[in-house]
Amino acid sequence: MALTLRAQILAVPILLTALAFAVLGAAAYRFASRLILDGEDRALQTQLAQAEAFFEAQTQGLADRARELADRSDLWSHMGRGGADHPVVQDLLPWKVRWDLDWIELVDPQGWERARMDDAANPVSGFEPPPRAEPEVEALVRLGLSGITLGSVLRTGGRTLLVGIAPVRRPSDARITGVVLVGRRVDNELMGRLARLLGTRVALFGPGGEPVARSDPRFAPDCARCHGRPEAVRTQGFHSTFVAVPTRNPLLPGDRRLGMAALTVGGAPLGIVVAEHDLALAFASLRRAVATMGVVAALFSLAGLLALDRAVRWIVGPVRALATATRRRAVGDMTGEVAVQGAREIRVLAEAFNAMTRRLERANREQQELRQALEVRVRERTRALEEAVERLITVRELGRHLPRTADPFGVLRAAVRLAAEAVGARTACVLARSEADPDRWSLAGAYGRIEPAGRDVRFPPELPLAERATPSGVVLDPGPGTGLLDPVSGARVRTLAAVPVPLPEQDRAEALLVLYDPEGRPAFGRRDLDVLLPFGREVGAVYQTARLHLAQQRATLEIVQSLVNTIEAKDPYTRGHSQRVTRLALAAAQEMGLETQAMEVLRQAAMLHDIGKIALRHEVLHKPSGLDPAEIDLVRQHPLTGARILEPLSWLEDVAQVVLQHHERPDGKGYPLGMGGEDLRVESRILAVADAYDAMTSDRPYRRGLGRDEALAELHRGAGTQFDAAAVEALEAALRDEGS
Repeated sequence: MALTLRAQILAVPILLTALAFAVLGAAAYRFASRLILDGEDRALQTQLAQAEAFFEAQTQGLADRARELADRSDLWSHMGRGGADHPVVQDLLPWKVRWDLDWIELVDPQGWERARMDDAANPVSGFEPPPRAEPEVEALVRLGLSGITLGSVLRTGGRTLLVGIAPVRRPSDARITGVVLVGRRVDNELMGRLARLLGTRVALFGPGGEPVARSDPRFAPDCARCHGRPEAVRTQGFHSTFVAVPTRNPLLPGDRRLGMAALTVGGAPLGIVVAEHDLALAFASLRRAVATMGVVAALFSLAGLLALDRAVRWIVGPVRALATATRRRAVGDMTGEVAVQGAREIRVLAEAFNAMTRRLERANREQQELRQALEVRVRERTRALEEAVERLITVRELGRHLPRTADPFGVLRAAVRLAAEAVGARTACVLARSEADPDRWSLAGAYGRIEPAGRDVRFPPELPLAERATPSGVVLDPGPGTGLLDPVSGARVRTLAAVPVPLPEQDRAEALLVLYDPEGRPAFGRRDLDVLLPFGREVGAVYQTARLHLAQQRATLEIVQSLVNTIEAKDPYTRGHSQRVTRLALAAAQEMGLETQAMEVLRQAAMLHDIGKIALRHEVLHKPSGLDPAEIDLVRQHPLTGARILEPLSWLEDVAQVVLQHHERPDGKGYPLGMGGEDLRVESRILAVADAYDAMTSDRPYRRGLGRDEALAELHRGAGTQFDAAAVEALEAALRDEGS
């Protein structure tokens, strides 16, 4: 409290001094402003007097022009009928152009217009009959007819003109034959000339306050009222006020001053002329003086503040320093020590405080180091965990896209594509280990263009790629500009990565994923192997499952095939029938360009097409004579029986459909369902033709087999109705190729 009280006591004189400076400065500024405004009003009065002299000079010049025009032309000849031998325009136009006049009018003693040239309308001359002059013009004409040459003001047609009037005399007897009037409009151009003369913006208003002309279209003072300001000055013939424009100066109601005066020209009222003065220049020196005064006051106050600060520091500086240091320690700032100075008690307190600060600083530093080390370890563990989770998600997504089929090589082909896309490899391949020779590998699939050096791949002793890649994978990168000889294709590559594809619960790699040249990177890295290694294990599991499924399917198919062979072995006439039909059907299908998958379905269906005959009695199958109708119906059920036998085997679903349809006909008269047309599969159409051809060319107990040409002739006779025409043509082409 002592420090605060002392500061308040020392600050009071400084505050009072500053307040005195402010009050005196404001009063001085107000007084000086009044003096400047009086000077501005005197300047405005002088300029308004110059404006009145300007209009008087303009009017007198027009009077001189009118007298010269009347004396130096033969205008008198146009005052009567037939007096002139040329139009009046010929006399008036050169003078109008020469003197830049806006208006010329010729009036006779009776007040009739003989000619008028007016820029406000088309030039007119030679009225027939002449019109009566306007009333305003007649008043001036009467002055001219009295022989007076003068200048005046004319208001006509909503315009204000400065005019000169002169009588027109006949040279022979000096008799007045009329009056000539010349005029110039009081417009913005004329006010612009006046503004340039006075060096300020001006405007002219009529006696009633209506606007007439202005030097600047943006200058539109309101002369109807004084804005109710006490600063307005009103004297006889002069009136000044502030413009109602906001200003930043609180001592002035406006930043511009207007002066107004009613002018008369040639004894006629012209109107009210308004001139404007910008107060910015006038008050510049005053503001500089005020600014200087403010600087002096600020310096004086600053000197007082410095004296106060020195006194406070001299008296209670050590205590304040100790209080400041205590506040810093409270917010955790342990830097710096308190200076040991002042009284003995204060020095003891400062030394104890500094010792405590050093101990706190040491403890705080140790805590900070521990916290930083912990943060580093947490960030490292978090980053490692995020990378592990990201790898697991990537491997899971890759494994989700692996096909779950009974095609082991299809699994490997899909795996090499997914692995290459995952790490951005330009090309990649997958090698499968040979079951017969563990050191021999074969190309099972590729991503991009890979051409193996041979049918089988053997790794050279200097680069045992399979051994180096098992079990942790390997990245081969000889460095920039060196290149690497690929053991698969024999071509030179920049870098490669190889990971094993082991079967579950086994260490040996059954396949090998090899990836080449990553996009946008010089070489593969550890992060790539962290993704590829678990993916290789996932591929191994799916690969083994596919191999087991394939082995199961093959075993099942062999069992079913053995049943077919058993049925055919009982009859010497049908022995080998399924093998022959399979060979014929595949040959015809190759001629028709069937795809690989359809060819495999046809092969299996041809081998199993008569499996349904297992349900027929022996005496029906081997009856030497013809079958009765009941037996024929039994035999015609064997396609349906065969399809039902194969139905539980889901992977033979397409084969079962072909077996079911192989005795159907295109015309719908086949059996067992009477299907036809486009409802029949193409495999069943080919199988029907091959089955019929082999049946016709084979011997039976009740007949001899037909020759090839005879059998083909029978097929052609049934083409389109009993047999598919395209299949018949394909079989004939295949047999022709065999015969040739």
